[in-house]
Amino acid sequence: MYRKPIVGFLLVLATLTALFASTGTIRNLHYKIESDGKYYYQFLVSAVGDGDLDFTDDYRAPRYPWMEQDVDHYLLRYELSPVSGRPSNPFSVGPAILWLPFALITKVAASILIAIGVRVDPSPWGRFFQYGVMWSAVVYGTAALWCLYRLTRRFVDPRAAAWATALALLATNLLYYVIFEPSMSHTYDVFAYSAFLLAFVTWSKQADPLRLGALGVLGGLCILVRTQNVITIALFSVLLGWLWLRRHEPRQAKSLLAYFAALAITASPVALVNTYLYGSPGTVPQGEGFLDWAHPYVWEVLFSGRNGLFSHHPILLVGLVGVLALIADRYRNRDYDTVAILAVMLLAFAGQAYVNSVTADWWAGDSFGQRRLLGSLPLFTIGLGFAAEKALRAAPRIAVTVFVASMLAGLYLTFIHVWLWPYDQPHNILAWMFIDGPRAAIARFGGRFGL
Repeated sequence: MYRKPIVGFLLVLATLTALFASTGTIRNLHYKIESDGKYYYQFLVSAVGDGDLDFTDDYRAPRYPWMEQDVDHYLLRYELSPVSGRPSNPFSVGPAILWLPFALITKVAASILIAIGVRVDPSPWGRFFQYGVMWSAVVYGTAALWCLYRLTRRFVDPRAAAWATALALLATNLLYYVIFEPSMSHTYDVFAYSAFLLAFVTWSKQADPLRLGALGVLGGLCILVRTQNVITIALFSVLLGWLWLRRHEPRQAKSLLAYFAALAITASPVALVNTYLYGSPGTVPQGEGFLDWAHPYVWEVLFSGRNGLFSHHPILLVGLVGVLALIADRYRNRDYDTVAILAVMLLAFAGQAYVNSVTADWWAGDSFGQRRLLGSLPLFTIGLGFAAEKALRAAPRIAVTVFVASMLAGLYLTFIHVWLWPYDQPHNILAWMFIDGPRAAIARFGGRFGL
C-alpha cells in the first residue's frame, strides 16, 4: 500500500464496502441503525423531513418487524424539556450533518428506482435508506485512514506509516464502528480529528486566511461530532496562536481571526440546538448528575477489564510509548514545533480520558472497548508508526509477525463482540478471550463442524 497509496486506499474502500454490505449491525442484525445511533439519526430525519427539531412525531415512528428495538427505545419522548416542552435528544448533531449528502443521494436513487418500477422502501427507517446513508461510515472511515497515513508519514517512513494505519484499522475497535455500528459518532470523530490534525501540521505556520479558515471549519466539525472535543480544539487553538504569532507580524492577524471566526460559526449549531431544546447554549443535555467531576475513574477507563482502553486493545499502549519516544527524539533534534504538537495531542488525550472518567457510565454502556476515546486514535497511530519504524529496522520478521498477530487478535475480539457476547451483561476481556468466547463459539457454531 505504501508504494501506491491511492491504489491501496481504493482497495480498502472496496473491501470495507463489501464487508459493510454483507453484514448488519449489533449481533449482525441486517440493518444499520441501532442503539444511540437512532438518536443521532433523528436529527437528520427531523430536520430534513419536518424542517424542525421537534422529535415528538419522529420518536413515534413504527418499528419494522426486523428491527430488534423500537425507534425510541430509550423512551425520550417522555423526557420533555421544561423550557421548550419538546422531547429531549442529548446526542450531537455533527453526524447528521455529515450524513446529509448521503441522505440526499439515497433519496434521489430511491426516486429513480421507483420511477423505473423497482420496489424500494423510501422510508428513512427502511433498509434501503439505512444502508445507503450509513455507507457514509465506510467513506469517512477510509478518508480517516488516508489522513492517518498522510499524518503519520510526516514523522516516519512510508512502510512504517502503512503498518501503523493497518493496525489502527484492524487491531483496534475502529473496524467495528465503521462496519457494525456506523450510526454511532465514533468513526466520524476519528475522521474529523484526523483531518483537523493533518491540516494543522500542514497549514498552522502559514499566514493564509483561506487555509486557516478551513482549519477552523475542521475544528468546528470536531466539536459538532462530539462536544467533548471542545477540550482538544481549545488546546490546539492556543497552540495555533502561539505558533503563528511567533512567525508573523501582528498586522497580519486577519489570518488568525479567520480561523477563530470559522471555528465559532461552524461549532455554533451546538449552542443553537441546546438553546432550542433546553433553553441554554451551555447545558449538559444528559442532565444533572451525568458528570461527577470529583470522582474520576481514570484507571478504570484505561485499564479495566470492562471496556478499558488499553486492556481491550493493548496495541494502543505501544502507540503511547511510541509517542513518548518520538517526543524525546524530536526534542534531541531541537524540532520544538513537533514536540509542541505531540505534547498538545497528549494533553488533549489526558483531558478526554478525564472527562470520560467522570461520566455516570465510565465503561460507556454496551461498548466495544473504550469507544469514547476512539477519537484519540491519531495520537496512537503516530506512536505506532514510530515504533514500527524502529522495529522494522531492528528485526523485520519479528516485527511483521507481531503486527499480524495484533491484527488477528483485533479481528477475533470484533468477532466475539458481534457474534458471541450477550449484550445484557458486562464482560471481562480476558475471560471472554480465553474462556467464555471459545465456549460460546463452540455452543453456537460447533454443530456445523461436529463439535
